[in-house]
Amino acid sequence: TQYEMSMYSQQLSAQCNKGIHHCACPVILTPAEVVVRFGDPLSINCSTSAANVKEIDFIVSFGKKQVEQPLSVSWAVEEVKEWDVNAECFVTLEQNQCSEMPNVIVYKTPDSVSVSAGVTQEGAEMVLSCDVTNVAPLQALRVKWYRGNDMVHTQMFNDTSRTPASAVSTLRNTAVREDNGVEFRCAAELHLGPNGPELVPTVTSSPRIQGCSGHFRGVEGDITIDRLPCHVDGNPPPTVQWYHGGTAISASVPLTRTGSGEYTAEVVNSLGKSSTSVYITVECGFCLITIK
Repeated sequence: TQYEMSMYSQQLSAQCNKGIHHCACPVILTPAEVVVRFGDPLSINCSTSAANVKEIDFIVSFGKKQVEQPLSVSWAVEEVKEWDVNAECFVTLEQNQCSEMPNVIVYKTPDSVSVSAGVTQEGAEMVLSCDVTNVAPLQALRVKWYRGNDMVHTQMFNDTSRTPASAVSTLRNTAVREDNGVEFRCAAELHLGPNGPELVPTVTSSPRIQGCSGHFRGVEGDITIDRLPCHVDGNPPPTVQWYHGGTAISASVPLTRTGSGEYTAEVVNSLGKSSTSVYITVECGFCLITIK
């Protein structure tokens, strides 16, 4: 229990303060630091290099303990369901007692990472927000901002809470003409130290469609909507629906000369929707001309 841990620590401090024994504790924890995802298994072994050992044991609040040999005891947890893990392994020697505590970091990746921004005029302050929801530990979070492929800002967080929390990173900049159409994005990373896993951030974003605004020409029977140079992105992946004259159409059906006109694409995901329109001229590929 936590009370037992506290009592052991007090006894150790009192013995060290007497100056009789060297306070380097002969406890060996394997591993001494553990980074574990919430809900995953955990296992730590405690042994000692001392010969005059009367007892060795783990004081833990959950999980199972097992003595593997006279100078070794293991602690195993099938599913880590606590955010603040307290465990202490102690050895009782002939004349004193000492203990060591493993460093256990419990983490959780964000539920979502999303960017929001409004329309900004040239010369005005541009404010973009990156919302990171339900992540732990917050102190390990790093939010990186990118303008195109260039990283322009990094933000760290000082919250020492071990339980999941949400965070907002804000990027402020004066809008210039060159920002028009440039992609700004954020990436949330957990820096969990050398024993932590490599975590690939998940970024959610509202849908958009690019590269297909303007006027296109094609030959009857050959041109189709899905062959236009349009690029759709967003996370979750958006659905795309094309319309002509207010009627939904299939993007894979070849167009005829009677189909010349304005076409509108609507892209939708759970975070929003956007649309763009193009004008398509369908030309005759082989026309029979009669001369009278």
